Amino acid sequence: MNKKILKKYIKNFINESLSIEPQIEKARKIIYNDQAMKSFFENLSSTLGIKYTQYVDSKIHIYVGRDLAGEGTHTLEGNIVFSYLDDNNAEKKKSWNFAEIAIDKLPQNKKVFDNEGKERSIYQIYNTYAVKLELGALMYDLLIEYISTNNGVLISDRHDVSDDAVTVWEKYMQRSDVQRAQIDVDLDYDHKLTAGLENTTKDYWHDDLLQSKAISYAKEKYDDKHMWLETPFAKGLYKKDSDFRVKSALESDEKFILTFGDESEEEY
Repeated sequence: MNKKILKKYIKNFINESLSIEPQIEKARKIIYNDQAMKSFFENLSSTLGIKYTQYVDSKIHIYVGRDLAGEGTHTLEGNIVFSYLDDNNAEKKKSWNFAEIAIDKLPQNKKVFDNEGKERSIYQIYNTYAVKLELGALMYDLLIEYISTNNGVLISDRHDVSDDAVTVWEKYMQRSDVQRAQIDVDLDYDHKLTAGLENTTKDYWHDDLLQSKAISYAKEKYDDKHMWLETPFAKGLYKKDSDFRVKSALESDEKFILTFGDESEEEY
Protein backbone atom coordinates (compact mmCIF):
# COMPACT_ATOMS: atom_id res chain seq x y z
CA MET A 1 0.00 0.00 0.00
CA ASN A 2 1.57 3.32 -1.04
CA LYS A 3 1.73 6.32 1.28
CA LYS A 4 -1.09 8.21 -0.49
CA ILE A 5 -3.52 5.30 -0.20
CA LEU A 6 -2.42 4.58 3.37
CA LYS A 7 -2.95 8.21 4.35
CA LYS A 8 -6.45 8.18 2.83
CA TYR A 9 -7.26 4.88 4.58
CA ILE A 10 -6.13 6.22 7.97
CA LYS A 11 -8.10 9.44 7.45
CA ASN A 12 -11.27 7.52 6.56
CA PHE A 13 -10.80 5.19 9.53
CA ILE A 14 -10.38 8.10 11.95
CA ASN A 15 -13.38 9.96 10.51
CA GLU A 16 -15.55 6.85 10.74
CA SER A 17 -14.56 6.10 14.32
CA LEU A 18 -15.40 9.67 15.32
CA SER A 19 -18.78 9.76 13.59
CA ILE A 20 -22.13 8.38 14.74
CA GLU A 21 -23.29 7.45 11.22
CA PRO A 22 -21.46 4.07 11.14
CA GLN A 23 -23.08 3.21 14.48
CA ILE A 24 -26.52 3.98 13.06
CA GLU A 25 -25.87 1.74 10.06
CA LYS A 26 -24.50 -1.02 12.28
CA ALA A 27 -27.67 -0.94 14.37
CA ARG A 28 -29.85 -1.08 11.28
CA LYS A 29 -27.99 -4.10 9.92
CA ILE A 30 -28.47 -5.94 13.21
CA ILE A 31 -32.15 -5.05 13.58
CA TYR A 32 -32.96 -5.91 9.96
CA ASN A 33 -31.20 -9.27 10.22
CA ASP A 34 -34.06 -11.61 11.14
CA GLN A 35 -31.74 -14.52 11.91
CA ALA A 36 -29.63 -12.40 14.28
CA MET A 37 -32.73 -11.10 16.05
CA LYS A 38 -34.20 -14.59 16.30
CA SER A 39 -31.01 -15.88 17.92
CA PHE A 40 -31.04 -12.95 20.33
CA PHE A 41 -34.62 -13.62 21.41
CA GLU A 42 -33.97 -17.34 21.78
CA ASN A 43 -30.94 -16.73 24.00
CA LEU A 44 -32.83 -14.15 26.04
CA SER A 45 -35.81 -16.48 26.49
CA SER A 46 -33.50 -19.29 27.59
CA THR A 47 -31.78 -17.01 30.11
CA LEU A 48 -35.11 -15.85 31.54
CA GLY A 49 -36.62 -19.35 31.55
CA ILE A 50 -39.35 -18.43 29.07
CA LYS A 51 -40.69 -20.90 26.51
CA TYR A 52 -39.96 -19.34 23.14
CA THR A 53 -41.32 -20.90 19.95
CA GLN A 54 -41.67 -18.18 17.33
CA TYR A 55 -39.93 -14.96 16.43
CA VAL A 56 -42.55 -12.35 15.54
CA ASP A 57 -41.52 -8.73 15.86
CA SER A 58 -38.14 -7.02 15.91
CA LYS A 59 -39.15 -3.39 16.31
CA ILE A 60 -37.10 -1.43 18.80
CA HIS A 61 -39.02 0.74 21.26
CA ILE A 62 -36.87 3.45 22.82
CA TYR A 63 -38.08 5.82 25.53
CA VAL A 64 -35.82 8.66 26.63
CA GLY A 65 -37.00 10.62 29.62
CA ARG A 66 -37.56 10.85 33.31
CA ASP A 67 -38.16 7.70 35.33
CA LEU A 68 -41.43 8.73 36.97
CA ALA A 69 -41.10 5.94 39.52
CA GLY A 70 -37.79 7.30 40.78
CA GLU A 71 -36.92 10.00 43.27
CA GLY A 72 -35.38 12.75 41.18
CA THR A 73 -33.73 10.30 38.79
CA HIS A 74 -33.84 10.06 35.03
CA THR A 75 -33.29 7.04 32.86
CA LEU A 76 -32.78 6.17 29.25
CA GLU A 77 -34.74 2.98 28.76
CA GLY A 78 -34.71 0.94 25.57
CA ASN A 79 -37.27 -1.81 25.25
CA ILE A 80 -37.36 -4.57 22.67
CA VAL A 81 -40.96 -5.63 22.17
CA PHE A 82 -41.49 -9.09 20.75
CA SER A 83 -44.04 -11.90 20.79
CA TYR A 84 -43.83 -15.55 21.68
CA LEU A 85 -46.30 -18.43 21.98
CA ASP A 86 -46.99 -19.96 25.36
CA ASP A 87 -48.03 -23.57 26.04
CA ASN A 88 -51.63 -22.78 25.09
CA ASN A 89 -50.56 -21.13 21.84
CA ALA A 90 -52.00 -17.85 23.07
CA GLU A 91 -49.90 -15.00 21.76
CA LYS A 92 -48.47 -12.79 24.48
CA LYS A 93 -46.47 -9.62 24.22
CA LYS A 94 -43.29 -9.30 26.25
CA SER A 95 -40.98 -6.33 26.65
CA TRP A 96 -37.35 -6.53 27.79
CA ASN A 97 -34.78 -3.80 28.33
CA PHE A 98 -31.80 -3.90 25.98
CA ALA A 99 -30.15 -0.87 27.58
CA GLU A 100 -30.66 1.41 30.53
CA ILE A 101 -28.54 4.40 31.43
CA ALA A 102 -29.50 6.11 34.68
CA ILE A 103 -28.69 9.79 35.20
CA ASP A 104 -29.17 12.45 37.84
CA LYS A 105 -30.13 16.02 37.17
CA LEU A 106 -28.02 18.09 39.55
CA PRO A 107 -29.73 20.70 41.77
CA GLN A 108 -31.00 23.84 40.08
CA ASN A 109 -28.14 25.91 41.52
CA LYS A 110 -25.70 23.81 39.50
CA LYS A 111 -25.33 25.30 36.01
CA VAL A 112 -22.69 25.75 33.35
CA PHE A 113 -22.15 28.19 30.50
CA ASP A 114 -22.04 26.57 27.07
CA ASN A 115 -19.83 27.74 24.20
CA GLU A 116 -22.35 30.41 23.20
CA GLY A 117 -22.53 31.85 26.72
CA LYS A 118 -25.91 30.24 27.45
CA GLU A 119 -26.51 28.82 30.93
CA ARG A 120 -27.43 25.11 30.98
CA SER A 121 -28.47 22.54 33.58
CA ILE A 122 -26.12 19.66 34.40
CA TYR A 123 -27.00 15.95 34.17
CA GLN A 124 -24.67 13.30 35.55
CA ILE A 125 -24.42 9.62 34.64
CA TYR A 126 -24.49 7.43 37.71
CA ASN A 127 -25.08 3.96 36.30
CA THR A 128 -25.01 2.13 32.97
CA TYR A 129 -26.68 -1.26 32.80
CA ALA A 130 -26.14 -4.08 30.30
CA VAL A 131 -26.27 -2.89 26.70
CA LYS A 132 -27.18 -5.52 24.12
CA LEU A 133 -27.15 -5.66 20.31
CA GLU A 134 -24.17 -3.28 20.16
CA LEU A 135 -26.48 -0.28 20.55
CA GLY A 136 -24.50 1.46 23.29
CA ALA A 137 -23.15 4.26 21.08
CA LEU A 138 -26.64 5.14 19.87
CA MET A 139 -27.99 5.14 23.42
CA TYR A 140 -25.39 7.64 24.66
CA ASP A 141 -25.92 9.91 21.67
CA LEU A 142 -29.68 9.82 22.14
CA LEU A 143 -29.20 10.68 25.79
CA ILE A 144 -27.07 13.70 24.86
CA GLU A 145 -29.67 14.81 22.30
CA TYR A 146 -32.50 14.45 24.82
CA ILE A 147 -30.61 16.42 27.47
CA SER A 148 -29.74 19.07 24.90
CA THR A 149 -33.43 19.61 24.10
CA ASN A 150 -33.91 20.29 27.81
CA ASN A 151 -31.17 22.94 27.89
CA GLY A 152 -28.68 20.66 29.60
CA VAL A 153 -25.24 19.09 29.34
CA LEU A 154 -24.14 15.55 30.19
CA ILE A 155 -21.17 14.85 32.45
CA SER A 156 -19.53 11.61 33.51
CA ASP A 157 -19.91 10.00 36.91
CA ARG A 158 -17.90 12.05 39.41
CA HIS A 159 -16.54 9.03 41.25
CA ASP A 160 -16.27 5.96 39.02
CA VAL A 161 -15.67 5.71 35.26
CA SER A 162 -14.97 2.28 33.76
CA ASP A 163 -12.19 1.72 31.22
CA ASP A 164 -14.80 1.21 28.48
CA ALA A 165 -16.51 4.45 29.43
CA VAL A 166 -13.19 6.30 29.38
CA THR A 167 -12.77 5.29 25.72
CA VAL A 168 -16.26 6.58 24.90
CA TRP A 169 -15.62 9.94 26.58
CA GLU A 170 -12.28 10.27 24.78
CA LYS A 171 -14.00 9.87 21.41
CA TYR A 172 -16.55 12.55 22.31
CA MET A 173 -13.65 14.97 22.78
CA GLN A 174 -12.94 14.67 19.04
CA ARG A 175 -16.47 14.52 17.61
CA SER A 176 -17.27 17.63 15.59
CA ASP A 177 -21.02 17.23 16.15
CA VAL A 178 -20.71 17.19 19.96
CA GLN A 179 -20.19 20.45 21.85
CA ARG A 180 -18.14 20.57 25.05
CA ALA A 181 -18.87 23.05 27.84
CA GLN A 182 -16.14 23.64 30.44
CA ILE A 183 -16.87 22.43 33.98
CA ASP A 184 -14.81 23.90 36.84
CA VAL A 185 -13.46 22.25 39.99
CA ASP A 186 -14.73 22.52 43.56
CA LEU A 187 -11.59 23.89 45.17
CA ASP A 188 -13.01 23.39 48.67
CA TYR A 189 -13.69 19.66 48.31
CA ASP A 190 -10.14 18.38 48.85
CA HIS A 191 -7.48 21.05 49.39
CA LYS A 192 -4.62 18.57 48.96
CA LEU A 193 -6.06 17.29 45.67
CA THR A 194 -6.85 20.74 44.23
CA ALA A 195 -3.81 22.64 45.54
CA GLY A 196 -2.46 24.99 42.87
CA LEU A 197 -5.46 24.61 40.55
CA GLU A 198 -7.51 27.53 39.22
CA ASN A 199 -10.97 27.80 37.72
CA THR A 200 -11.88 29.39 34.41
CA THR A 201 -14.87 31.27 35.90
CA LYS A 202 -13.57 32.41 39.29
CA ASP A 203 -16.66 34.51 40.10
CA TYR A 204 -19.13 31.84 39.00
CA TRP A 205 -19.40 28.92 41.45
CA HIS A 206 -22.42 27.13 39.90
CA ASP A 207 -20.20 24.92 37.71
CA ASP A 208 -17.76 23.96 40.49
CA LEU A 209 -17.87 20.16 40.79
CA LEU A 210 -15.77 17.29 42.08
CA GLN A 211 -12.97 16.67 39.55
CA SER A 212 -10.98 13.79 41.07
CA LYS A 213 -11.32 11.71 37.88
CA ALA A 214 -10.21 14.61 35.67
CA ILE A 215 -7.21 15.28 37.90
CA SER A 216 -6.12 11.62 38.12
CA TYR A 217 -6.56 11.24 34.34
CA ALA A 218 -4.39 14.34 33.74
CA LYS A 219 -1.68 12.98 36.02
CA GLU A 220 -1.68 9.63 34.22
CA LYS A 221 -1.94 10.90 30.64
CA TYR A 222 0.00 14.17 30.79
CA ASP A 223 1.99 13.74 34.03
CA ASP A 224 0.57 17.09 35.07
CA LYS A 225 -2.57 17.53 37.17
CA HIS A 226 -2.90 21.10 35.91
CA MET A 227 -4.02 19.63 32.56
CA TRP A 228 -7.31 18.50 34.13
CA LEU A 229 -9.16 21.20 32.17
CA GLU A 230 -8.31 19.42 28.93
CA THR A 231 -9.71 16.04 29.98
CA PRO A 232 -13.08 14.58 28.93
CA PHE A 233 -14.22 14.49 32.56
CA ALA A 234 -14.09 18.27 32.91
CA LYS A 235 -16.52 18.74 30.02
CA GLY A 236 -20.29 18.85 29.73
CA LEU A 237 -21.52 17.37 26.44
CA TYR A 238 -24.41 18.74 24.40
CA LYS A 239 -25.52 19.07 20.78
CA LYS A 240 -26.97 21.80 18.65
CA ASP A 241 -30.40 21.09 17.16
CA SER A 242 -28.89 20.73 13.71
CA ASP A 243 -26.72 17.84 14.98
CA PHE A 244 -29.52 15.61 16.30
CA ARG A 245 -28.51 12.93 13.79
CA VAL A 246 -29.50 9.87 15.79
CA LYS A 247 -32.98 11.13 16.64
CA SER A 248 -33.61 12.07 13.00
CA ALA A 249 -32.30 8.74 11.69
CA LEU A 250 -34.35 6.59 14.07
CA GLU A 251 -37.56 8.60 13.67
CA SER A 252 -37.43 8.01 9.92
CA ASP A 253 -36.81 4.26 10.27
CA GLU A 254 -39.88 2.00 10.57
CA LYS A 255 -37.98 -0.48 12.74
CA PHE A 256 -37.55 2.05 15.55
CA ILE A 257 -40.21 3.68 17.71
CA LEU A 258 -38.62 6.62 19.53
CA THR A 259 -40.22 8.78 22.22
CA PHE A 260 -38.66 11.73 24.02
CA GLY A 261 -40.42 12.21 27.36
CA ASP A 262 -41.31 15.62 28.83
CA GLU A 263 -38.80 17.12 31.26
CA SER A 264 -40.27 18.45 34.50
CA GLU A 265 -39.20 21.90 35.60
CA GLU A 266 -39.49 21.07 39.30
CA GLU A 267 -36.45 21.56 41.51
CA TYR A 268 -34.57 18.58 42.89
